[in-house]
Amino acid sequence: MEPEATLAAGDPPTATAATAGGSRKRPRCACAANVVLVEELSRLRARVRDPTSHLSANYTRAIASVMRHEAPIRDGRQAKAELRNVGSYLANQIHAVLQRKGLLQTTMATSVSVDVASKEYAPTYRKQPWFVILGLSDERATSESGAVAVNTLLLRMQRSGYDGNAGKLRACLASLCGTHEVVRKTAAGLLPTSRPAADAGVVCIDLSDTEENDDRQDDADSFEFEPDAEPPIVSTATSPEAPPESLGGVILPSDTWELVLVLDHREILSRQNRDVLERKLLERNVTCEVRALNVGDMQWVARRFRGEAVDEFMLNAIVERKEVRDLSGSIIDRRYTEQKTRLRASGVTHVIYLAEGSLHQQTAVRVGGLRTALCRTQVQDQFFVQVCQNADETVAFLAAVHARLLAKFPRARCRNPPLEQLPRPSLCRLPTQATATPREFADAFCRPVQSFATFNALFRKKTSFSVREVYQMMLTQAPAMSAAKALGVAAKHPTLRQLRDALAAQPAVTHRDERVENVRCGESQRRLGIKARDSLAYLLTADEYSDSDAALGRE
Repeated sequence: MEPEATLAAGDPPTATAATAGGSRKRPRCACAANVVLVEELSRLRARVRDPTSHLSANYTRAIASVMRHEAPIRDGRQAKAELRNVGSYLANQIHAVLQRKGLLQTTMATSVSVDVASKEYAPTYRKQPWFVILGLSDERATSESGAVAVNTLLLRMQRSGYDGNAGKLRACLASLCGTHEVVRKTAAGLLPTSRPAADAGVVCIDLSDTEENDDRQDDADSFEFEPDAEPPIVSTATSPEAPPESLGGVILPSDTWELVLVLDHREILSRQNRDVLERKLLERNVTCEVRALNVGDMQWVARRFRGEAVDEFMLNAIVERKEVRDLSGSIIDRRYTEQKTRLRASGVTHVIYLAEGSLHQQTAVRVGGLRTALCRTQVQDQFFVQVCQNADETVAFLAAVHARLLAKFPRARCRNPPLEQLPRPSLCRLPTQATATPREFADAFCRPVQSFATFNALFRKKTSFSVREVYQMMLTQAPAMSAAKALGVAAKHPTLRQLRDALAAQPAVTHRDERVENVRCGESQRRLGIKARDSLAYLLTADEYSDSDAALGRE
């Protein structure tokens, strides 16, 4: 049977292709108006470095879908709604192609933008769209005269903590202007099309004042728990202010509130009595409940009572509790890094990393390694690190944090026990009464404001992995192989067989294979190195393994 002609990258769909038995015409577009779009998508596919990648396959499926479509495609939103195998990324590419070729239908784009303005757009906390909308808000870009130039916006974003460059910003702006249509370009610069409804995600709230930072700096030198230490959770400003408008209708004067500490159902202090942690906290008048949490081990929620309706909102504090042996095990099996990544992505400002137990007990990781891990968690990840010697100190610390948060709630409208009824260690500088302002109460909420159910649904652990992801996770189990190195090796050698063949083909004299050793990894493009190459070579090419073998433990 003669092989069928396929659409070559970069060739027009109406061209002819020679086959073994003669020549036949390539399939034509069902709509002649889409020929230009097919040609441009084919050129974009030809620019993909790896023709076997998912991106190239996605372009191929999108091109086939465009060719079968009988109506002309006039904007990205229409492409996403009417074409198969076209998601947000390809819809944005189609929108850009049509705009570049002058085929974008302005009337349709205008009619769609009105509908988009009525929908909520909630940018992810501290991601590029979040910084863009925050920068436009800071520059007060509300009219043509106040339009912001791209370079000015980039400088404003960098002052707010954005670490990207102009290239990344332009790619983000293309998505915001095309697919989402929350930003529009004018001759004078950039303007927001409308104020996003989820405005709480745009307002940057910094809860750390000077006094709080001083407390953190003092605690950085010691990991010992001090019962009289004041947990650095909230500021103590007392200037009266009204609640910020960014919270919308979340806080009303008629609402009543309750502060609840939610414990993960997997967190136990004793296997014989799994409820001992909850019982000890309840004995201290700490309102707590046990549920399934997808991120962190303890979360604080504000339960709102408005008439018959009861809603729960996430607060800006979360705790990851690690027993020392569990901490040691998580460092070895890489859960330590994965869990911290998910905590950073949660958007919670005050992440508390609580280690329970003596660091000097015998574990797979030595004391120095544990201290290094905790120091990196505090300095690099900017988590608040707390070490408690036993379960009682853990309960005392959680109760102290609970009291600090409770002091921010309006006392007249709070259902929790009064602060005076909470147990108080001697010399402890915890608040004795709720004197917080409405602004401080509003600042206690997580940004963007989310319900408890929504927050935990967003950060559910991934349960299905692609073959490429499983391959990369397997590589990280080898000694001296970090995640960045695994990505570099997987890009150069996509399968284990290819990697093994490259390692097995090493010169017999030098015992080195530069094809693997010189793989570039990470943003700095550093070489993989001899140690990582040797450990991979041992694991993939050795006929048998020995516990005393030098390749797994020696330099």
